[in-house]
Amino acid sequence: MGKANNVLNNYLSDKRRFADLINATVYNGRQVIHPEKLRQISSDTYEDIEYKNSQKLPKRKARYGDLAMRYENSIIRVFLEENQDTISYILPIRDLGYMTARYKKQCQIIKREHDKAKDYANYSERFSGLRKDDKLLPVHVLWLYHGEKKWDGPRSLKDMMNFGSDTDGMSEIFQDYRPHLVCVNEIDDFDPFHTELRKLLEAISIKHKAAGLKAIQNNENFRHVDEETLEAISVMINTPSLWKNRSAIRNTEGSDYDMCTAVRTWKKEIIDETTAKVKEETTDYDTINYVKNLIHNEGFSIERALSALGVPSDKHDYYAAKLKTIATK
Repeated sequence: MGKANNVLNNYLSDKRRFADLINATVYNGRQVIHPEKLRQISSDTYEDIEYKNSQKLPKRKARYGDLAMRYENSIIRVFLEENQDTISYILPIRDLGYMTARYKKQCQIIKREHDKAKDYANYSERFSGLRKDDKLLPVHVLWLYHGEKKWDGPRSLKDMMNFGSDTDGMSEIFQDYRPHLVCVNEIDDFDPFHTELRKLLEAISIKHKAAGLKAIQNNENFRHVDEETLEAISVMINTPSLWKNRSAIRNTEGSDYDMCTAVRTWKKEIIDETTAKVKEETTDYDTINYVKNLIHNEGFSIERALSALGVPSDKHDYYAAKLKTIATK
């Protein structure tokens, strides 16, 4: 799990933010989950069986670092999908595997208690390991994808099936299974969020869209950002200077920070630094990437980006043609 996931994991371990995430994405903003009723539990689980030794003995593969909370008579689990372009094309299978493992573990615990007490009423109960009236705790799983790339993986088990011509109508009787997937870059309305988590997710979403940083600097929501959120944002949108230079952007009237000013300053530093690099010996590939970054982050036109980076005017048409060719591919 990368640095971004670690930061997001720690940030969401705050019970208020965890509850806010579930209420906003599962209950459409209704305040159903109350943070004071949450209790963090062990988050390690075993998803897969691997055979990597010569004896072909099963080896359990552990996944650590995501969040699990106990809420009254339920277990709520959040998996954090990796940043950048990591998309799971077996997400429904992973979700089913986790759910099955959690329920199986509950059955094993109950069975051990009954075996010890020897209180089965009949052979069927002893064979099952559960008594007729035994019940399991429901497990709820949310997958939070915070990458930039648009999610193009399966959203349900049915998406992974090959029904062929389907002349037999098997797709109609197929028992589908749909994991609860939340893609940050697909959230359009952040009003259902009621904690500072809104600012973090909104910053991630804005950064992934065209003119992202420009949108951040003009968004009044980022005039007052608390310290933990600023630190998380600096990692999640890959702007370490936000955190490194936080003392310069502290609001005088309080202990929070003005991220709008920070982004404005950061962008100027990036443009100055990039301009210096362009003036040195750079490849066409480097220059094109610098221009693309300004177009994406600042909303510059090609011509304005080339001028801002100090590219000689007699080379503007050359780079503009290359950029337009890339855009049409």
